[in-house]
Amino acid sequence: MCDALKIDNKMIEDKRKELKLPAPTEFENGRISPELIDKLMELLLLPFDESAVETGRDGGFTTKGVSYALQLNRVQKVFGPSHIKIEHRVDEYELVKNERDESKQPMHWFKVYVSLKIGNWTMYTDANNTPGSEFVTYYQVDGIGYAGAVKKGSAEKNAVANGLKDCFKTMGMLRYLYLDEDDSNDKSFGEKVTKVRLLEKVQINDSGTVRLKARAVDVNTGEEIDIIVYRENKRNPGEHQKMLEMLLQYKEHLVKGKELKVGYFESLYQGKKQYVINKVITDK
Repeated sequence: MCDALKIDNKMIEDKRKELKLPAPTEFENGRISPELIDKLMELLLLPFDESAVETGRDGGFTTKGVSYALQLNRVQKVFGPSHIKIEHRVDEYELVKNERDESKQPMHWFKVYVSLKIGNWTMYTDANNTPGSEFVTYYQVDGIGYAGAVKKGSAEKNAVANGLKDCFKTMGMLRYLYLDEDDSNDKSFGEKVTKVRLLEKVQINDSGTVRLKARAVDVNTGEEIDIIVYRENKRNPGEHQKMLEMLLQYKEHLVKGKELKVGYFESLYQGKKQYVINKVITDK
């Protein structure tokens, strides 16, 4: 971990110098701007060194990823800790007893919504001469995290970490691992066609690499999955843009219960199956 951290920090600094971008300590007047955030994104999306990539198998899928600590460090290294604000809200909490073995401790389970914001803190003094502060957000991504643990505090902390990893993915940090790897030995990654039914209203992101995402069920298998649509598809940019325009045009109809026939390929993220949507098929 220590070596991977040093390698990543050096890679970021080398690229920063090449692009002539400022470090957080060099931001003009100590402030970050929307234009600078856009430029710094190139540093955030750099591929990680191969030594930092962990590979495994889960449920027939090849999984690749980078540790949460390394991803969080990169966000802080690129934008600066004082320009980042992380908030979370508990959506669901459940204490689950082990019905098979009552001697085992119950598990605390959390579902949380996490927001990662980039911007500036502004200090002020109100009418009563009381000092205060406010975070002005220029960029925001949202994620969902699930986790369970014997200790309640650990369960919530782990759920927030998973929610942040969902934010990092929306920002596009590990996109190259999901789309650019040749996994020809894993047949499950081939493009398929199915019908999905939305289990919630589609979330539309104005910024980040993931443009749309939602929880859904595969009508053919009955399996619950996440569906995501990336902002870009370099393999077929024209058709992908047309699909996005159509989905956004009819976004008011993308609500719970809506069925879509889609072309997709599968991936696995945080132990959950995802369908990466490449096309929406309309029956003529």
